[in-house]
Amino acid sequence: MATSNRKQVTCPYPTFSSPFMAQEDGKTLLKEEREAFLAPFCPTSANRVLLTLKMANVSEKDTVLDLGSGDGRFCTAAVSVYNAARAVGIESDSELVSLSRTLCQRVLGSTRSSAVEFVEGDLLALPSR
Repeated sequence: MATSNRKQVTCPYPTFSSPFMAQEDGKTLLKEEREAFLAPFCPTSANRVLLTLKMANVSEKDTVLDLGSGDGRFCTAAVSVYNAARAVGIESDSELVSLSRTLCQRVLGSTRSSAVEFVEGDLLALPSR
């Protein structure tokens, strides 16, 4: 029987009873509290970004939408490498939105960066039906 060197990691984040309601130890968290628990920003490697966009067959006809866009690398790569017609990144962290815009400008320049838009927005503030 083969042994694994993998270390088991316990997720420190609370469970979610619904997509819009976070709970920790039975207590419903306020919006400000749950934002920190959704998912920490963890950058995806450049190789994985490129592989993902390749697997999605992104082309010049496509608009790429990245929910939780972090530093904007998926949107920027979609336009710079795969010539996507447009890319939109939605991110709740204003500092990451600002960083995304800066990095996109560096990579694409002023002309091509107009094909990429980064929006600060809360995905959990969806209208209820």
